[in-house]
Amino acid sequence: SLQALMDQLQARTLELSGLQAKVESKHQQTFEEREALLQAKDKELKALELRLQHQQEEAEQERSRLQILILRLESRLQQQTKEGEESFCVRVCLQQQTKEGEEVISSYIINFPLSPYVLESRLQQQTKEGEE
Repeated sequence: SLQALMDQLQARTLELSGLQAKVESKHQQTFEEREALLQAKDKELKALELRLQHQQEEAEQERSRLQILILRLESRLQQQTKEGEESFCVRVCLQQQTKEGEEVISSYIINFPLSPYVLESRLQQQTKEGEE
């Protein structure tokens, strides 16, 4: 009977060794699957980080282009405002002869929003009227 117990013990040991090998194999397979999944996720994450970096660079470039455009527009607006102010307030000097023969320079300030061409033609017209 001792032999029977030894045989049973040996059978159970072999059975346990087989189960242990199966468990280790399953564990190794699960580990490898998870490792592959983690590597795939890591690769995807790196691709997303690279994509995000490119998008951030493009956004920065677009922001720089927009800032330059805003500066140009502000400069153009300031220039147009200055030109507009100059066309609103124009000092006109007319020479007139007095009875005594002295030249008198009269200054007039004309305030209207005229284009330089219209303003010049009106000034010429006023000058002609003043000469007559």
